[in-house]
Amino acid sequence: MFYPYKDLKALSAITSDGSRFKVNDILFDDLHWTARYLVIDTHNWLPGGKKLLISPISIDTVDADNQVLQLNISKDQLLNAPSLDEHAPISKHYEKTFFQYYGYGFYWMYGGMWGATANPMTLREPMNTGISDGENVDYHLRSINEVLGYKLHAKDRSFGHIEDFLLSTEHWAIAFIAANTRNWLPGGEHVLLAPDHFTSVEWADQEIMLGMTKEEIKNSPPYDPLQPNRSAIFALEQQAQHKVS
Repeated sequence: MFYPYKDLKALSAITSDGSRFKVNDILFDDLHWTARYLVIDTHNWLPGGKKLLISPISIDTVDADNQVLQLNISKDQLLNAPSLDEHAPISKHYEKTFFQYYGYGFYWMYGGMWGATANPMTLREPMNTGISDGENVDYHLRSINEVLGYKLHAKDRSFGHIEDFLLSTEHWAIAFIAANTRNWLPGGEHVLLAPDHFTSVEWADQEIMLGMTKEEIKNSPPYDPLQPNRSAIFALEQQAQHKVS
C-alpha cells in the first residue's frame, strides 16, 4: 500500500504490550530515498525532550482504518533504546549502536535498499557485517518535515513545490513526491513525481532540481489526496508504459 506522509503522521505507533506513541517525523536517506526512522513524541514518557526512533524493521502492520502502526517491540524496549537530544544529528556510530541494541542487521550494508534486499523484515536477524561495517557508504538522513515545501526546479524554470510524500509500506521507500505546480498560491495542479527524476537536491537552497521540463511536470500523473493509493498505482502503471514505449 501507498500512504501519504501526512496520513502516516496521524497514526499511533502501538507497542507489542499496548502503549501508544505519536509519530512526529520520518527520517529518510538521500541515497535510496527510503524511510529509515520514525521519530516518536516522547514528552509524556521521557524528560528533557529526548528523541527516540523506530526503525521500519520494528513495524509489523499499518492499519490506516484504525489509525495504528503495530510494532513488534515492547514499551520498555522502546524507552530503553539509545536516545538522542531532540536536535542532535544522527551519526553512523549512533545508528550502529541503535541497530545492535535491537539485534538488527545494518540496512546500509551490501548496496540494497535494506541490506542485500528490498525488504526490511530480512534485517530482523543480524547479518555478517564484515570488517568495514559499511563505513564508506555515503548518505545523509533528512527530515520529511523539513523537506515539505521545497521548491522544484524544472529544466527551464523554477516550478512548484513539494506538498507531500507517498511511501510504500512494503519497502518503506518514498515512491513519489506529491507536487503542487504553483509556488505557494492555491489553484495549482497536483502531480506525482518519482525520485528518479531528481538530478540533484540543493539542501541549503531548499530546492530540488528535476531532469524534466515545466510541461513534462504538468503532464505527470495526477494526484488525488482523497485516493492516494489509487493515484500511486496509476502513476506506476504510467511509468511502466513509458519504459516499454
